[in-house]
Amino acid sequence: MYYPQANVVYIAINKTGSSSVAAALNEALYEPDVPALWQKLPYHKTRQVHEELTHAPASFYLSALGAEKLARSLVITQVRNPWDRMVSLFIFRCRAPKNVERWRRERLWFIENGLLEPSGNPGRELFSAFLLALKSGAQIPSPQWNRISREYNLPDKEKEFINQLDGLTDQKNNILVDEIMRFECLSADWSRARDRLERHTGRDVGALPHLNKSKRDDYKRYYDEHTHEVVRQLFSRDIEYFNYSF
Repeated sequence: MYYPQANVVYIAINKTGSSSVAAALNEALYEPDVPALWQKLPYHKTRQVHEELTHAPASFYLSALGAEKLARSLVITQVRNPWDRMVSLFIFRCRAPKNVERWRRERLWFIENGLLEPSGNPGRELFSAFLLALKSGAQIPSPQWNRISREYNLPDKEKEFINQLDGLTDQKNNILVDEIMRFECLSADWSRARDRLERHTGRDVGALPHLNKSKRDDYKRYYDEHTHEVVRQLFSRDIEYFNYSF
């Protein structure tokens, strides 16, 4: 998400609390008309672009804005423990969207693997199959990143975008983000980021609303020794760089 007058870029990573942060940023910084940038892009209507690029990777903004302009922008994001995030992603894909017919069209993999309705009770067995599907490429953690990279023919269009770190770096693995918050302490981290945003933009930025909270057991209950290891291998870059543990 890009706020040109405020000179702020937000890299929204799915299932990290991004809806809450985006809502707070939109309340303070949203601009309905930014044609100078978007006219260069296939989705030239402002509303379409904002919707299509909600979850764009940092490499998109590097390409669209250029290195100098991106460097002058305040770029923020937040990350989440991969073991916890995968459970949240799994539950979300099992039970959303709420429209059952749309769910059936968009969640064919889950139907083929035995979850016939979004109101079902997905358990550890299906979760294990989901992680193996991630490992094989049948499921993708951040499909928006893959789609946008291909659609806009970005230099990293062949990147797999498995780890959160993949969407925050350039081709040489340089971090393109100034402020990285963590889901696990988002309230405190947002307070720090909000201060930085207000200094950078000269605008008041409000508190976080709590949106899209999922109801589920503690994420550790979904794991056994094997599935723990699958996530450790798949998301090794995130685990190492952000120093996450189970």
